Amino acid sequence: LAVMVIIGLLAAITVPQIAKWREKAYITSLKTDARNIGNAIEAFYVDDQLYPTDTQFTTLITGADVKLNPGNSSVAADYTVTGQTFIFKVKSNKTTKVATYSSAPVSGKPTIEVP
Repeated sequence: LAVMVIIGLLAAITVPQIAKWREKAYITSLKTDARNIGNAIEAFYVDDQLYPTDTQFTTLITGADVKLNPGNSSVAADYTVTGQTFIFKVKSNKTTKVATYSSAPVSGKPTIEVP
């Protein structure tokens, strides 16, 4: 009986922690995909000296240039370009969190936020 109680306590402690780890993994997946898309957009800029249009953005993320993690997506409606900066979002069907990628040509360092 004591062994069963101990196993029950360990399970009660472990199960919520596993859910937290899973959520952290989904967030990491969003950030990774955002970084990969950002790199692909910058590579596009280097080649063409302009940022992709909405149609080119869609082609970029659905073609061979970027492979998103299963369940993650980004759409042209969440992509905007203003001068030398661009912003887009990556969403997942596995979490309610959304990663927002913002390029920053002045500081030279892009940001990826997941509130």
